[in-house]
Amino acid sequence: MFNISLSSTSNRILCIIKRHLKSALYITGEKAQHMFVAIHPYIDFEKKLRDKESLLENISKRSLNIDLDRIINRYFFYKSIEEKKIILEKTRDELNNIYSEVTKQSDVNIDEVNKLTLHKHVVKEELRSLREYIEGLEENVMISILNLPNDLYVSTPDANLIIHMYSEKPVHQSDCHKDIGLKLNYLKLVDGWGCYLMSDAASFEVAVSNYVINNLITCNYIQFQNADFVRSVVVEGCGTEVMNNKEILTIYEPKVKNQILQEYSRLHLTGSASTYAFMAYFSKHLVQKSHFPLKYFCYGRSYNGNIGKNDDLFSLNQQSVINIFLATLEETVSEQLEDVIHLIKKIYDNLGYHYRLVQLEPSELNRSESSRLSIQMFSNYLQKYVEVGYLSYYDSYISERLLFSVVENKERIFPKIIGGDILNVHKILGCVLENTSASKTDLLSGLLKQSIL
Repeated sequence: MFNISLSSTSNRILCIIKRHLKSALYITGEKAQHMFVAIHPYIDFEKKLRDKESLLENISKRSLNIDLDRIINRYFFYKSIEEKKIILEKTRDELNNIYSEVTKQSDVNIDEVNKLTLHKHVVKEELRSLREYIEGLEENVMISILNLPNDLYVSTPDANLIIHMYSEKPVHQSDCHKDIGLKLNYLKLVDGWGCYLMSDAASFEVAVSNYVINNLITCNYIQFQNADFVRSVVVEGCGTEVMNNKEILTIYEPKVKNQILQEYSRLHLTGSASTYAFMAYFSKHLVQKSHFPLKYFCYGRSYNGNIGKNDDLFSLNQQSVINIFLATLEETVSEQLEDVIHLIKKIYDNLGYHYRLVQLEPSELNRSESSRLSIQMFSNYLQKYVEVGYLSYYDSYISERLLFSVVENKERIFPKIIGGDILNVHKILGCVLENTSASKTDLLSGLLKQSIL
């Protein structure tokens, strides 16, 4: 039997942890007893620590305020406490077996029985105290590990790198696309939330979306229809903070009686054309290896909570996008990435507008992204580039967190995920309106007119 003493400082730290650290993805202890925990993320921290220098470099390049040594110390302290808990549980089981044997004897030794009873009680109390302590400690450690960034892909540059550019950058100035669209009766903005497209602008949306969809289908992508709403566990599983994050639209559910459910399993409006929506479908999904690569796309709405920004097409809360989702295995990652980038070049080159493809530096990546390709068009009014689409490589980061896997030879394999909005209709329309207005050309090119038919 052993003793573990919890100092007043440790208890105070633990109380702070219990009050303030919250996660919809990693739920333990009392909270887990009051709600159904659908996912327990796969975490292999010791594997990441095999290349500690690379992890430190990753954190530094992303300019993240993370104390890795502190996380490592807490992790191994947690593992040592967990080992003590296992020893206590074994001691408890052994005492129960001994007690059972002693009480079965015909000549029962009362003193021995009393000693065993007292011993069992002491072990039980120590185990109870240890479990209460380790619950908060585990939550603290695992949430810290889950907040670590994805590994950087080998091709991620240290500084933004232009890998492709089509046509010359426009040099002329133009009016804002909002003023142009209102003047031509193309746009009806709804308090920055969304926008109705009318006349040639509506035709542009139909034409450009048809054009991109036809290209995707030709390349064997399958059209998919997702739900517009996802739960907090999926959002956090995709690497996005859900607690007090104003960029995520959260649905208020006043009739939910379970306060823990209300706090940790909220409903979020993300839109059907989003990585969140795809992962809501593939979470805890087991797919046969022969089905890979999976190549899907969804044309629909995407929502964000960027309320209060400029009232124009570049900052709407509701946007029409074409989102692709590609899941592949390790041996075909490079090939699939090259194929998608080649497809993006083909789509945008044929549109005939000036644009560029930029590989973003680590400091501009989300924590979940291993690399990101930004599709940018030039705004004649702002005189700067605007991202009209993007392609993210997530490696197996979100697959591990949301248990999307393949089983081969009794071994679990997590697919590599490639995805993103390769076309944002409203943003590209804004750039094209400014470009065509300044050059006095038609909004609909010959290619787009053909796509309507």
